[in-house]
Amino acid sequence: MGVIGIFGFVLGACLGSFAHATGQRLVRNISLLTPSQCDHCQRKLSPWMNAPVLGWLASLGRCRYCQNRLPLSY
Repeated sequence: MGVIGIFGFVLGACLGSFAHATGQRLVRNISLLTPSQCDHCQRKLSPWMNAPVLGWLASLGRCRYCQNRLPLSY
């Protein structure tokens, strides 16, 4: 049961993150093909920062470049 639970969590986090990012980009009229960037300094986020939950935890909830807080919803 543990492996299935972990797989379900990872899959749910990935799908939820994708849905949230897509919704935010559609509302703001941003292309879905452009790389993710910090809302404050506009620098591109590295691919590992886009990993749901783990990327936010690894960066301690802050932008790597400008050190501004990233919302938990990101």
